Formats: sequence, C-alpha cells, structure tokens
Amino acid sequence: MGAVRSYFSLDNYNQMVSTLDQLKNSLDEEEARLREKTKRMLSATEAHYGPDSSEYEQVGGTRASERKKPAKGSTKSTPDKATTPDKA
Repeated sequence: MGAVRSYFSLDNYNQMVSTLDQLKNSLDEEEARLREKTKRMLSATEAHYGPDSSEYEQVGGTRASERKKPAKGSTKSTPDKATTPDKA
C-alpha cells in the first residue's frame, strides 16, 4: 500500500511541476510582450516629443541632457616602454 501511495504522490508532484513550467513559460511570454510594448511606447514618445523632453522622462526615458558625457581624451593609451618591466 505504501508503494502505491508514494507513486500517486510522485505523480501528483510531477503534474504540479509540469503545471508550474507551463505557468512560467506563459509568464515569460507575457513579460516579453510587455517589454516590447514598453519599448515601442518609449520610442513613440521620443519621436513625438523629442529625446530631451519631460514627457520622454515621464514615461521612463533618460533625457539627453541628463546623460553622462564621455570624458575628453578618454582614449585607451598603450603602456609606455619606460614603465613596462623588461623581459629578460
């Protein structure tokens, strides 16, 4: 009787895991749709009001004037031979 009982418990567990997998897949699909809709809405707001508008900021964008500017002269420099240890 114990073996039959544990079989049904395992079967129930497997069914629950399968159901949870389906729910997770459904949630992932909904999140992807929402992400795409949000991206399109942000893009449309930027096109209509401009990338530096308060409306663009209100819908979640970062205003162009608030973005960090790249530092001047921030190119990668090669190490100087004088500071590189000699390979003897």
